[in-house]
Order: sequence, then structure tokens, then C-alpha cells
Amino acid sequence: MNRRSPPPSAAASKPAPAAPLHPILAEIQPLLRAGRIAEAAARCEQAIAGGAEDPLLLLNTVHLQLHVGRNQEAFDLCERILARQADHIDAHFNRGLAAMRINRYEEALHSFQTVLKRKPDYVEALTNLSAVYFGLGFIREALEPLHKANRLKPDLVPIWQNLLSITNYDETVPLSELMELHRRAGKHIARAAGPRPTSYPNTPDPDRPLRIGYLSGDLFNHPASHYIEPVLRLHDRSHFEPFAYSLIGWSDSVTQAFRSMVPNWRDVGLTDDAGLFRMIQDDRIDVLVDLSGHTARNRVLVVARKPAPVTVNWIGYLNSMGLTAVDHAVLDPHLLSPAAEAAFVEAPLKLPHTAYCYTPLIAGREPAEAPWQRNGHITFGCFNNPAKLSAASLKAWAEILKRVPDSRLLFKYKTYSVPMVQARVIEALAGHGVAADRVRFEGFSPLGSFFDTFGSIDVALDSFPYTGVTTSMHTLFMGVPLVTLEGDTPMQRFGRTALMAIGRPDWIAHTPEEYVAVAETIVAEVRANPGLRHDIQNRMIASPMMQHERFVRDLEAAYRQAWSLWCGRHAR
Repeated sequence: MNRRSPPPSAAASKPAPAAPLHPILAEIQPLLRAGRIAEAAARCEQAIAGGAEDPLLLLNTVHLQLHVGRNQEAFDLCERILARQADHIDAHFNRGLAAMRINRYEEALHSFQTVLKRKPDYVEALTNLSAVYFGLGFIREALEPLHKANRLKPDLVPIWQNLLSITNYDETVPLSELMELHRRAGKHIARAAGPRPTSYPNTPDPDRPLRIGYLSGDLFNHPASHYIEPVLRLHDRSHFEPFAYSLIGWSDSVTQAFRSMVPNWRDVGLTDDAGLFRMIQDDRIDVLVDLSGHTARNRVLVVARKPAPVTVNWIGYLNSMGLTAVDHAVLDPHLLSPAAEAAFVEAPLKLPHTAYCYTPLIAGREPAEAPWQRNGHITFGCFNNPAKLSAASLKAWAEILKRVPDSRLLFKYKTYSVPMVQARVIEALAGHGVAADRVRFEGFSPLGSFFDTFGSIDVALDSFPYTGVTTSMHTLFMGVPLVTLEGDTPMQRFGRTALMAIGRPDWIAHTPEEYVAVAETIVAEVRANPGLRHDIQNRMIASPMMQHERFVRDLEAAYRQAWSLWCGRHAR
């Protein structure tokens, strides 16, 4: 899926302890202790609107705003602080955090660079500078400050997690090195987490009803919600009792819908690791499914302590977590090469057809007419995160544009509106002989408008080695043909599993040269078959990825298999 960008420093985004130098800071202490962060933030904002100017009040309000997602307000308040004190390091730091979250990446870059000029060994600033470069798609530049931070604080778990997340995108790192890094990070994380239970009170009966715990920081309008929604909705409650542990400190309409599906809902965003560990144990969870892995808002230190007898990695992190505490990874026959499977720490728990079901979470959309018919030329598209735009991908796309006369290429993602991102892409394509006027960029759109944009492209070009995930699902659902290049790990083979599921293995390439040839073949099919887009959508709807009842039964059977293995080792 997406995954998605590495988490900024957790310490930097939590509310700071408020020293009672201003009456409001004393007044909000009970609210903070009760976890009523939004109310505390609102009370501080009221005081500031009324004329309060205490510097500590302003800074603590920024911390609170960041915690509850009032990012634009936090950015504006940092600007206010800096207008009075231009060298205020904390204000620059928090301005950088807020700027990232409102898609002002170039300003975030300036903020963290300013901080590091004054404090070059400030680890939290180094990790967030890395996150900015990652968001802009500069992978080597993102890894450099992370490696420095890792040297400064080699036992800090979030740094290891960010190294793993970003190294997955580095096209120069061989599989053996990538998997060894995961194993090494897993050992550091396990040491930091502390001891695991020596036994569990769960009755080792392979046939009894099971308690399944879903641990996630993504139970809101997030790409992961497209996969978990059918599972929460369709679990067989006579045999599987779901629990949800939501790690976010806010909610939206998707969260509310999920909460209505799961009576055993736990809001644990403000619960510390020890408390969450006890809660999972008190709930007597049999199978704990970690949906976040090493991505944002995770609780890897809880997972590494293994609070449930069986632990499973699914959805959030499309690689091995590197932890021996995680017993299984939910996979399918297409997501791992033999070499990657041999290197996985978790035992693969392979579903028979696909490891991912999909729901669009939006009212039905009919495929649009192929745009080449009205434009008179072919338009290719890549709607993936620019962090996935490897040099090899851009080279292949340039070759495709040269082989398909007068064709165009549309990039769409929130950060394609950033000039630095556009310049990087244009420069790379120009180096391979493609003029800038053949390339177009679009930034963020709400989900409905995003789906409509598929009507602007004829063929989708998957990135490699890190392929699209949820974007590929959306692409096929909207009837757009997709060319992909398979690699080794799940994040390098998601396009393969999706195309196998819809019965189009001929759109899967094995080398960059074959990728270019497959794209040319698809162009010919697009021109020859006006019904292709409807055919693709029909294949998608009929595929295992959208046959939700069948998928959930397969997933439940996999949980039962994992549980039976544990019971066999712990029979009393």
C-alpha cells in the first residue's frame, strides 16, 4: 500500500509538558492528564485569540495542535513566534513538522536545515530532514541524515525503522543487503522492547472461537482502510471475535464506520506501550495482527514483546519486519521470489489467491472512455509516490515516450505540486531525450476527483523496484491497463499479484527492456479494443481481490492454521 512515508520523530510530535508560567498552562493540566488533548488545544487557542502572548504558551499550543492534526494552525503560530524571535530553534523545528503535514515540503526543508545549522547533532531534526527528502523523492539524500542519526543514537528504535522504510526504496541496494538490514534492525528492536512472556493463559484448543486483535495506526481515511474494511465487516462472529486497537488520536467518518463494525474497539493512541501490552493480554487475544509494521503510528515495541500467542504481519509493511516475535506474514503465491522467501524472518502464511482484498470506499465509478480517442495521442500516467521514481523507472519511461510518438506522461500525487519534485523528474527525463512539454504534473485531489483523473490516462506505468500498491488497485478498478516489473519482495511484486488476480500475466515484465515492450503492446491493445477499460474493471470486480466473502474466509482459514500450529506446540 502505500506504504506510506516513515514516521517523523514521535518525541517531537507529542505535547510537551507545560510549565505553569501562564495561568492557562496550569488550567489545562487536568485535560492533558485525561487525554483530552483537543480541548486543551482549543483552550490555549482561545487565550491566544484573546491577546495572550506568553512564549511558552504559544509553543505549547503548537505542540498540542500538531498532536490533534491542526497543522495549518500550528504552522501559522510558528510563523508568529519566528516573527518575534527569528532564531527560535523549537519554533523552526515545529514549523518543519507542520509544513510537511500541509504539503509545504520546501519550507519544511528550510526549517530543518536552519535547525541543523545551529545544532548539527540534533537527532530529531536529522530524522525529520530525512522524512522531508523522502517526501520529495530524494532517497539517497533521505538516507544520509538517517545514517548520521543512527551513528549518534544507535539504540533509538524509530531511526532503525525509518532506515528500513526508506532503504526499501533504494534501487541500488541488493536483496541480500536489504534483508540483512531487516534482521539486524529486528535484533536492536527486540533488545529495546524487553522480555516476552514465558507462557500465555490462552487455551490451546485448535477448534475453539478465536479472538483476533487488529493493531493499527491507519483506521481512518488512509490507503490501508481499502483493505481492512471488508475484513472488519465480514468476519464470521461465531468463530472469530475481532478487537481493534486504534493508535490514532483523532477520528473521521471512516473511523466511525469501522468503530460500528467492531464492538471491541479500543482507542489507544494515548496509552503507553506498557498499558497497551497489558490491555492486549487482558483481552486474551489469540492472534494479534499488526497492520502498521514499521510505518507511521506503529507500536513495534509492543509487538516485539509478543503480547499474544500468535503475531501476524499484514497490510502495512510489505516486507519482513525482521522480528522473531512476529510468527507469520500474510502473503500469497505471487508476492515473494524464492530468494526473498528464504530471507524472510516470518513464516509465510499464504492465502490461496491473493493477500489483499480491496474496496474502493466510494460510490461506483464507470470507466471513462480512453482519452486517446479525443486527444489524438496516448497519455501514460504514474500516480505513485515520487519516492518510488527510481532512475531505472524514469529511463524506461523515457524510452516508452520515444517509442510512442507524440505521447504524453501525467504524474499525479500530492507532492507533484512541489517545484523541487517537478524539476527532478523533468531533469531526469531530459537526460534521456524527453522534452519537458511532454510531461504534466497534478497534486492532491480528494478521492472522488482522484478516481476521475484516471479518465485522463490511457496506460498506467508502474514504478519499480517499489511498485504501486493501493494506486494499482484504483488503476485497475477504473479500467486502466497497467504495466509492471516484478522484483523480489512484496513491495516489488504487488503489481504482479494484482495482475495475476485479474488474469493479465502478459502485462508483467521481468526486465526493464521487457517492460518497455509490454507498454508498447498495451498501447496497441488500447487502440484496437475500445471495450478494454470495461473488461479490466469487470475482471477486477470478479477477481479474488474484490470477492470479499471468499477472501475473508481464506484469511480466517489462515488465522486458524497459524493458531493450530501454536496449539500443536503448546498442547497441555
